[in-house]
Amino acid sequence: MATARLVASTYSVSNNTVTVSNADNMYTNVDSTNYATITHTTNGTTSYYLYLKGFNFSSIPLTATVNSFTVKVRGYESGLSTSTSYAPRLYNNTSTISGASAASSNFGTSASTITVPFTGTWDTLKNYGSNLGIRLVIRRSSRNTQGYLYIYGAEINVDYTVPDPRTITSTLSGNGSINPSGNTTKYDGDEYTLTITPSDTSNPVTVTNNGTNVTEDLVEHHTGGTSTSSSKASESGVTTGFARSNSQFYRGNSSTTGDNWLRYAIGHTAESPYSTSNTSNTYCKDGTNDATTQGWMNYPFDFSALPSDAEITSVEVKCYGATESTTETARHADVSLWCGNT
Repeated sequence: MATARLVASTYSVSNNTVTVSNADNMYTNVDSTNYATITHTTNGTTSYYLYLKGFNFSSIPLTATVNSFTVKVRGYESGLSTSTSYAPRLYNNTSTISGASAASSNFGTSASTITVPFTGTWDTLKNYGSNLGIRLVIRRSSRNTQGYLYIYGAEINVDYTVPDPRTITSTLSGNGSINPSGNTTKYDGDEYTLTITPSDTSNPVTVTNNGTNVTEDLVEHHTGGTSTSSSKASESGVTTGFARSNSQFYRGNSSTTGDNWLRYAIGHTAESPYSTSNTSNTYCKDGTNDATTQGWMNYPFDFSALPSDAEITSVEVKCYGATESTTETARHADVSLWCGNT
Protein backbone atom coordinates (compact mmCIF):
# COMPACT_ATOMS: atom_id res chain seq x y z
CA MET A 1 0.00 0.00 0.00
CA ALA A 2 1.00 3.61 -0.53
CA THR A 3 -0.13 6.96 0.84
CA ALA A 4 -0.36 10.33 -0.91
CA ARG A 5 -1.27 13.71 0.53
CA LEU A 6 -2.85 15.84 -2.16
CA VAL A 7 -2.56 19.55 -1.46
CA ALA A 8 -4.35 22.57 -2.91
CA SER A 9 -2.73 24.99 -5.35
CA THR A 10 -5.20 27.86 -5.77
CA TYR A 11 -8.30 29.50 -4.33
CA SER A 12 -11.32 31.58 -5.33
CA VAL A 13 -13.54 33.92 -3.28
CA SER A 14 -17.23 34.74 -3.27
CA ASN A 15 -16.62 38.49 -3.09
CA ASN A 16 -13.69 40.77 -3.75
CA THR A 17 -13.91 42.08 -0.19
CA VAL A 18 -12.28 38.78 0.87
CA THR A 19 -8.51 39.20 1.07
CA VAL A 20 -5.70 36.68 1.58
CA SER A 21 -2.14 37.27 2.69
CA ASN A 22 0.61 34.64 2.37
CA ALA A 23 -1.65 32.42 0.27
CA ASP A 24 1.20 29.99 -0.50
CA ASN A 25 1.09 28.86 3.12
CA MET A 26 -2.32 27.25 2.43
CA TYR A 27 -0.89 25.09 -0.36
CA THR A 28 0.66 22.57 2.02
CA ASN A 29 -0.54 19.62 4.08
CA VAL A 30 -1.87 19.90 7.61
CA ASP A 31 1.59 19.39 9.16
CA SER A 32 2.57 22.92 8.18
CA THR A 33 3.46 25.47 10.86
CA ASN A 34 2.95 28.54 8.64
CA TYR A 35 -0.46 30.01 7.89
CA ALA A 36 -2.30 32.21 5.42
CA THR A 37 -4.53 34.96 6.79
CA ILE A 38 -8.06 35.38 5.40
CA THR A 39 -10.39 38.26 6.21
CA HIS A 40 -12.93 40.59 4.64
CA THR A 41 -13.43 44.35 4.72
CA THR A 42 -17.21 44.55 5.18
CA ASN A 43 -18.37 45.82 8.60
CA GLY A 44 -21.42 43.57 8.96
CA THR A 45 -21.90 39.91 9.82
CA THR A 46 -22.54 38.73 6.25
CA SER A 47 -21.01 35.37 5.36
CA TYR A 48 -18.28 35.36 2.73
CA TYR A 49 -16.49 32.35 1.34
CA LEU A 50 -13.08 31.18 0.23
CA TYR A 51 -12.82 27.98 -1.83
CA LEU A 52 -9.49 26.20 -1.41
CA LYS A 53 -9.01 24.28 -4.68
CA GLY A 54 -6.59 22.79 -7.21
CA PHE A 55 -5.80 19.46 -5.53
CA ASN A 56 -3.19 17.47 -7.47
CA PHE A 57 -5.16 14.32 -8.29
CA SER A 58 -2.62 13.44 -10.99
CA SER A 59 -0.17 12.27 -8.32
CA ILE A 60 -2.26 9.11 -7.87
CA PRO A 61 -1.35 6.48 -10.56
CA LEU A 62 -4.18 5.84 -13.02
CA THR A 63 -3.97 2.11 -12.32
CA ALA A 64 -4.16 2.54 -8.54
CA THR A 65 -6.93 1.12 -6.41
CA VAL A 66 -7.91 3.66 -3.75
CA ASN A 67 -8.63 1.94 -0.46
CA SER A 68 -9.63 5.04 1.54
CA PHE A 69 -9.30 8.80 1.60
CA THR A 70 -9.84 11.63 4.08
CA VAL A 71 -10.18 15.38 3.49
CA LYS A 72 -8.61 17.60 6.15
CA VAL A 73 -7.96 21.29 6.77
CA ARG A 74 -6.05 22.91 9.64
CA GLY A 75 -6.44 26.41 11.06
CA TYR A 76 -7.90 28.67 13.72
CA GLU A 77 -10.00 31.84 13.95
CA SER A 78 -10.15 35.17 15.70
CA GLY A 79 -13.36 37.21 15.90
CA LEU A 80 -15.36 34.87 13.62
CA SER A 81 -18.55 32.91 14.21
CA THR A 82 -17.77 29.39 15.42
CA SER A 83 -21.19 27.90 14.68
CA THR A 84 -20.97 24.50 12.97
CA SER A 85 -23.40 25.91 10.39
CA TYR A 86 -20.32 27.67 8.99
CA ALA A 87 -17.92 24.74 9.32
CA PRO A 88 -15.76 23.65 6.31
CA ARG A 89 -17.54 21.73 3.57
CA LEU A 90 -16.68 20.32 0.13
CA TYR A 91 -17.98 22.19 -2.93
CA ASN A 92 -17.89 21.88 -6.70
CA ASN A 93 -16.87 25.43 -7.52
CA THR A 94 -19.71 27.27 -5.74
CA SER A 95 -22.22 24.39 -5.92
CA THR A 96 -22.99 21.87 -3.19
CA ILE A 97 -21.92 18.25 -3.67
CA SER A 98 -24.03 15.17 -3.04
CA GLY A 99 -22.45 13.21 -0.20
CA ALA A 100 -20.79 16.30 1.29
CA SER A 101 -21.91 18.02 4.47
CA ALA A 102 -20.51 20.56 6.89
CA ALA A 103 -17.87 19.30 9.30
CA SER A 104 -19.03 18.39 12.79
CA SER A 105 -16.77 21.05 14.28
CA ASN A 106 -15.61 24.53 13.31
CA PHE A 107 -12.36 26.41 13.92
CA GLY A 108 -11.69 27.81 17.36
CA THR A 109 -9.10 30.16 18.77
CA SER A 110 -6.52 27.35 18.93
CA ALA A 111 -5.22 25.58 15.84
CA SER A 112 -7.04 22.34 15.05
CA THR A 113 -7.33 19.87 12.18
CA ILE A 114 -10.86 19.40 10.90
CA THR A 115 -12.02 16.38 8.89
CA VAL A 116 -14.34 17.44 6.07
CA PRO A 117 -17.02 14.77 5.46
CA PHE A 118 -17.70 13.08 2.13
CA THR A 119 -19.62 9.82 1.72
CA GLY A 120 -19.20 9.48 -2.05
CA THR A 121 -16.67 7.38 -3.96
CA TRP A 122 -13.11 8.26 -4.88
CA ASP A 123 -13.98 8.33 -8.59
CA THR A 124 -16.76 10.83 -7.91
CA LEU A 125 -14.45 13.06 -5.91
CA LYS A 126 -11.64 12.83 -8.46
CA ASN A 127 -13.95 13.69 -11.35
CA TYR A 128 -14.54 17.15 -9.88
CA GLY A 129 -10.89 17.80 -10.71
CA SER A 130 -9.71 21.37 -10.30
CA ASN A 131 -13.26 22.47 -9.41
CA LEU A 132 -13.22 20.57 -6.12
CA GLY A 133 -12.81 22.96 -3.22
CA ILE A 134 -13.06 23.14 0.55
CA ARG A 135 -15.43 26.01 1.34
CA LEU A 136 -14.24 28.14 4.25
CA VAL A 137 -16.68 30.64 5.76
CA ILE A 138 -15.49 34.07 6.90
CA ARG A 139 -18.29 35.55 9.04
CA ARG A 140 -17.68 38.11 11.78
CA SER A 141 -19.09 37.25 15.20
CA SER A 142 -20.20 40.87 15.61
CA ARG A 143 -20.51 44.02 13.53
CA ASN A 144 -17.57 46.40 13.19
CA THR A 145 -15.24 43.86 14.81
CA GLN A 146 -12.59 42.56 12.44
CA GLY A 147 -12.38 38.78 12.19
CA TYR A 148 -9.59 36.58 10.87
CA LEU A 149 -9.25 33.01 9.67
CA TYR A 150 -5.77 31.46 9.73
CA ILE A 151 -5.23 28.41 7.49
CA TYR A 152 -2.08 26.27 7.79
CA GLY A 153 -2.90 23.86 4.97
CA ALA A 154 -5.30 21.26 3.65
CA GLU A 155 -4.95 17.80 2.18
CA ILE A 156 -6.75 14.82 0.75
CA ASN A 157 -5.00 11.89 2.39
CA VAL A 158 -5.24 8.89 0.04
CA ASP A 159 -4.39 5.28 0.84
CA TYR A 160 -4.00 3.22 -2.33
CA THR A 161 -2.42 0.15 -3.89
CA VAL A 162 -1.03 -0.38 -7.37
CA PRO A 163 -0.55 -3.56 -9.43
CA ASP A 164 2.86 -5.20 -9.61
CA PRO A 165 5.24 -2.88 -11.46
CA ARG A 166 6.79 -3.87 -14.79
CA THR A 167 10.23 -2.74 -15.90
CA ILE A 168 10.54 -2.01 -19.62
CA THR A 169 14.05 -1.66 -21.00
CA SER A 170 14.52 -0.01 -24.39
CA THR A 171 17.86 0.18 -26.21
CA LEU A 172 18.93 1.60 -29.57
CA SER A 173 21.29 0.12 -32.12
CA GLY A 174 22.38 2.35 -34.98
CA ASN A 175 21.83 6.03 -35.63
CA GLY A 176 18.98 8.11 -34.23
CA SER A 177 17.29 8.33 -30.86
CA ILE A 178 14.59 6.67 -28.79
CA ASN A 179 12.38 8.05 -26.03
CA PRO A 180 12.22 6.78 -23.35
CA SER A 181 15.64 5.17 -23.27
CA GLY A 182 16.76 2.71 -20.63
CA ASN A 183 14.48 1.45 -17.86
CA THR A 184 10.88 2.63 -17.42
CA THR A 185 8.48 1.43 -14.70
CA LYS A 186 4.87 0.82 -15.73
CA TYR A 187 1.91 -0.99 -14.21
CA ASP A 188 -0.58 -3.42 -15.71
CA GLY A 189 -3.05 -1.43 -17.77
CA ASP A 190 -0.67 1.49 -18.36
CA GLU A 191 0.03 2.66 -21.89
CA TYR A 192 3.67 2.62 -22.98
CA THR A 193 4.69 4.69 -25.99
CA LEU A 194 8.14 4.41 -27.54
CA THR A 195 9.19 7.11 -30.00
CA ILE A 196 11.91 6.23 -32.49
CA THR A 197 13.52 9.07 -34.43
CA PRO A 198 16.00 8.02 -37.15
CA SER A 199 18.86 10.34 -38.03
CA ASP A 200 17.53 10.56 -41.58
CA THR A 201 14.00 9.95 -42.81
CA SER A 202 15.35 7.47 -45.36
CA ASN A 203 16.92 5.25 -42.70
CA PRO A 204 15.04 1.95 -42.16
CA VAL A 205 13.65 1.27 -38.67
CA THR A 206 13.12 -2.18 -37.19
CA VAL A 207 11.91 -3.14 -33.70
CA THR A 208 12.07 -6.32 -31.68
CA ASN A 209 10.09 -6.99 -28.50
CA ASN A 210 11.69 -9.69 -26.35
CA GLY A 211 13.36 -11.06 -29.46
CA THR A 212 10.24 -10.99 -31.64
CA ASN A 213 10.20 -8.68 -34.67
CA VAL A 214 7.27 -6.26 -34.26
CA THR A 215 8.23 -3.73 -36.91
CA GLU A 216 4.84 -4.09 -38.59
CA ASP A 217 3.22 -2.68 -35.45
CA LEU A 218 5.00 0.67 -35.82
CA VAL A 219 2.92 3.74 -36.64
CA GLU A 220 4.76 6.35 -38.66
CA HIS A 221 4.50 9.96 -37.57
CA HIS A 222 5.93 13.22 -38.78
CA THR A 223 6.93 16.10 -36.57
CA GLY A 224 4.37 18.88 -36.85
CA GLY A 225 4.56 22.57 -36.18
CA THR A 226 6.42 25.39 -37.84
CA SER A 227 9.89 26.84 -37.51
CA THR A 228 11.67 29.99 -38.61
CA SER A 229 15.24 29.92 -39.88
CA SER A 230 17.45 32.95 -40.55
CA SER A 231 20.28 32.69 -43.04
CA LYS A 232 23.20 35.15 -43.19
CA ALA A 233 24.96 36.27 -46.33
CA SER A 234 27.90 33.94 -46.97
CA GLU A 235 31.46 35.01 -47.89
CA SER A 236 31.82 32.10 -50.27
CA GLY A 237 30.34 32.81 -53.68
CA VAL A 238 29.88 36.61 -53.40
CA THR A 239 29.91 38.14 -56.89
CA THR A 240 29.74 41.66 -58.30
CA GLY A 241 28.63 43.03 -61.63
CA PHE A 242 28.33 46.32 -63.55
CA ALA A 243 26.18 47.75 -66.31
CA ARG A 244 29.36 49.07 -68.02
CA SER A 245 32.53 47.08 -68.27
CA ASN A 246 34.79 49.91 -67.08
CA SER A 247 32.75 50.69 -63.96
CA GLN A 248 34.00 50.34 -60.41
CA PHE A 249 32.83 50.75 -56.83
CA TYR A 250 34.16 53.80 -55.01
CA ARG A 251 34.21 54.25 -51.25
CA GLY A 252 32.77 57.60 -50.21
CA ASN A 253 33.60 60.66 -52.24
CA SER A 254 37.25 59.71 -52.57
CA SER A 255 39.02 58.12 -55.49
CA THR A 256 39.56 54.94 -53.49
CA THR A 257 37.99 51.94 -55.17
CA GLY A 258 36.74 48.74 -53.60
CA ASP A 259 33.65 46.91 -52.37
CA ASN A 260 34.86 46.52 -48.76
CA TRP A 261 31.97 48.45 -47.29
CA LEU A 262 29.39 46.46 -49.28
CA ARG A 263 30.80 43.34 -47.67
CA TYR A 264 29.81 44.53 -44.20
CA ALA A 265 26.56 42.59 -44.72
CA ILE A 266 28.39 39.26 -44.99
CA GLY A 267 27.99 37.14 -41.86
CA HIS A 268 25.28 39.37 -40.39
CA THR A 269 21.49 39.46 -40.46
CA ALA A 270 19.24 42.47 -40.93
CA GLU A 271 18.13 42.10 -37.28
CA SER A 272 21.77 41.98 -36.10
CA PRO A 273 23.73 44.08 -38.62
CA TYR A 274 27.44 44.85 -38.73
CA SER A 275 26.70 48.35 -37.45
CA THR A 276 23.69 50.57 -36.77
CA SER A 277 25.68 53.82 -36.95
CA ASN A 278 28.16 53.34 -39.82
CA THR A 279 27.64 55.97 -42.56
CA SER A 280 30.19 54.70 -45.07
CA ASN A 281 28.72 55.06 -48.57
CA THR A 282 29.67 53.07 -51.63
CA TYR A 283 29.16 54.55 -55.13
CA CYS A 284 29.27 52.95 -58.54
CA LYS A 285 30.87 55.07 -61.29
CA ASP A 286 32.10 54.77 -64.83
CA GLY A 287 35.82 55.29 -64.41
CA THR A 288 36.21 56.68 -67.93
CA ASN A 289 33.99 59.74 -67.72
CA ASP A 290 32.97 59.64 -64.04
CA ALA A 291 29.36 59.16 -65.07
CA THR A 292 27.08 57.35 -62.68
CA THR A 293 26.34 53.80 -63.77
CA GLN A 294 24.91 50.68 -62.19
CA GLY A 295 26.65 48.01 -60.14
CA TRP A 296 25.53 45.24 -57.92
CA MET A 297 26.73 42.69 -55.38
CA ASN A 298 25.12 39.28 -55.14
CA TYR A 299 25.08 37.75 -51.66
CA PRO A 300 24.59 33.96 -51.57
CA PHE A 301 22.96 32.26 -48.59
CA ASP A 302 23.52 28.94 -46.86
CA PHE A 303 20.28 27.00 -46.31
CA SER A 304 21.87 23.80 -44.97
CA ALA A 305 20.23 24.41 -41.57
CA LEU A 306 16.81 23.77 -43.11
CA PRO A 307 15.68 20.11 -43.02
CA SER A 308 15.82 18.53 -46.45
CA ASP A 309 12.18 17.47 -46.22
CA ALA A 310 10.86 20.78 -44.85
CA GLU A 311 7.92 22.46 -46.52
CA ILE A 312 8.74 26.13 -47.10
CA THR A 313 5.63 28.20 -46.40
CA SER A 314 7.09 31.70 -46.81
CA VAL A 315 10.33 33.54 -47.55
CA GLU A 316 11.14 37.07 -46.40
CA VAL A 317 14.19 38.98 -47.62
CA LYS A 318 15.59 41.83 -45.53
CA CYS A 319 18.56 44.15 -45.96
CA TYR A 320 19.71 46.66 -43.36
CA GLY A 321 21.24 49.86 -44.72
CA ALA A 322 20.68 53.46 -45.80
CA THR A 323 21.02 55.72 -48.81
CA GLU A 324 22.90 59.02 -48.64
CA SER A 325 19.79 61.02 -49.50
CA THR A 326 16.13 60.04 -49.47
CA THR A 327 15.33 62.81 -52.00
CA GLU A 328 17.27 61.20 -54.83
CA THR A 329 15.21 59.60 -57.61
CA ALA A 330 17.83 59.05 -60.30
CA ARG A 331 20.44 57.68 -57.91
CA HIS A 332 19.23 55.01 -55.52
CA ALA A 333 19.78 51.50 -54.15
CA ASP A 334 17.49 48.54 -54.74
CA VAL A 335 17.23 45.17 -53.01
CA SER A 336 15.82 42.15 -54.79
CA LEU A 337 15.86 38.36 -54.61
CA TRP A 338 17.38 36.38 -57.48
CA CYS A 339 17.82 32.73 -58.38
CA GLY A 340 20.39 32.44 -61.16
CA ASN A 341 19.38 35.08 -63.71
CA THR A 342 15.75 35.25 -62.55
